[in-house]
Amino acid sequence: MKRRFLFLTALLLACGAFLWIAATNDAPPPRLDPLPYAEAGLTERQAAAHLLSRFTYGARPGDIDRVVEMGLETWLDRQLNADFSDNSLKKKLAPFKALDLSATEIAETYPNPARLLGMVARDGGMAREALQGMEQRERRRAIRQYMDDNGLRPQRELIAELIGQKVLRATYSENQLAEVLTDFWFNHFNVALQDNQARTYVLAYERDAIRPHVLGSFREMLGATAKHPAMLLYLDNAQSTSPEGVATTMDARLKPYEEKGGLGGRIARRRIRQGRERMQREQDEAMQEIPEEFRSRRGINENYARELMELHTLGVNGGYTQQDVEEVARAFTGWTVVPPGERGERARSRIEQRGERVGFLLDEAFLFRADAHDATEKTILGETFPAGGGLDEGERVLDLVAAHASTARRLAQKLAARFVSDIPPEELVDELAEVFLSTD
Repeated sequence: MKRRFLFLTALLLACGAFLWIAATNDAPPPRLDPLPYAEAGLTERQAAAHLLSRFTYGARPGDIDRVVEMGLETWLDRQLNADFSDNSLKKKLAPFKALDLSATEIAETYPNPARLLGMVARDGGMAREALQGMEQRERRRAIRQYMDDNGLRPQRELIAELIGQKVLRATYSENQLAEVLTDFWFNHFNVALQDNQARTYVLAYERDAIRPHVLGSFREMLGATAKHPAMLLYLDNAQSTSPEGVATTMDARLKPYEEKGGLGGRIARRRIRQGRERMQREQDEAMQEIPEEFRSRRGINENYARELMELHTLGVNGGYTQQDVEEVARAFTGWTVVPPGERGERARSRIEQRGERVGFLLDEAFLFRADAHDATEKTILGETFPAGGGLDEGERVLDLVAAHASTARRLAQKLAARFVSDIPPEELVDELAEVFLSTD
């Protein structure tokens, strides 16, 4: 058993060294040192079987022979680069329509049942309660007709594609380590299909926020998950806003205009008032499509801040306090989602025209609402965040927790447990954590 631990430790350290060098982006992939399977008492075929058991979803007929013929070091090197051709897999995935749609297009094509009900009621000129009060068969017929008329598809098709493509990739992909790591990191940054709001975005979440980063930078993956609609909706940060009466980023941007004198000042103040009234009207209209229990209420939501530190980075004993959770939640106020459909298009148009001048920022389906961000000073993990940081406050929090020693140890322990042993050697965890901290 000790020899096996030594062999696996050497394998994992070799992987860590390769990833560190690859991350510098200024040197060609190195040749790995010969794997020490002979020292562990294994033949080359036994070592190939062991590699396949750890770094893939299992050996298929002929895989052991192929790895031995290729050379164990070459096979592992190519897995770490996701360097194998997957043309046959691409052909199997070709019929999956949702894989080629953006997150916004998926949300527009596969609306969740609650939103769909609101859309049918709104466009049919009736109250939601009236639609819900219809005889079941009649209501289903009305919904089905509405979907056909508007090119909408049921969410069960989207979920079938999510599960189907995962099974096909795990079965047929030649880049098996990338698939194993996609599953590992998807579970680390978990988003549940049971969540009615997030479900629409889960396929895009795995594809866009997890899969591209599994052999790359943890900080980049952390940022991609933080801004993705699936995470923002699942952990309720899309609803997290500065409390009433607290200065926002937009307030700070508008202050010079509101204090301006003369006719120009009066015109500016009138436009500001009209703009705020319009935003409030549109928000009230949007709420009509959402069931009462899901409607947002002004105020801070701590769910994402807590999960970020407890599960995604530092760990439950990572050295943060309840005060840190509250301050991090304030830093992420205003991180939300562009709604799908016509409301989203109107929002995009306004932000592109004038929004950036008052602090709004748009990135695909992610939206930073300057009017909802708490712009006051904060202290997080002992560091001061001056007032007025805007979107950059959240980015700075992600930088801080991604580079934290507690995060390094937590990630090292989880990776070692996945690839070496349920209870990995402490010296291995320590060394991996040191490599993580020294190389980002």
